[in-house]
Amino acid sequence: MMDRKKAADLAYAEGYRLGATSRDAEVAELKTVPMKYRRMAFNAQLQAEVAELAKERDQFRAELVKALAACKVKDEAPRELERMKPLHARFDEGALEG
Repeated sequence: MMDRKKAADLAYAEGYRLGATSRDAEVAELKTVPMKYRRMAFNAQLQAEVAELAKERDQFRAELVKALAACKVKDEAPRELERMKPLHARFDEGALEG
């Protein structure tokens, strides 16, 4: 039991060390790039994310418009049928007479 715990602790420590090493390497690489260019890259990333979110927003807005239009048609359909009943009745009377 103790050996498994010790092995797990060693594996965790090794993973942590490797993660720290990769983070240190990333930090060292970032330090070689001037702040101006890091900022420019960050701004470009943000602009790409904003464009993606705007596209999603436009898609959701289009879906919402369609859904609202469907609801409006659904809500107005019974009123339109009620409004058309006299016309249907006159048509049916005329059809029966003729």
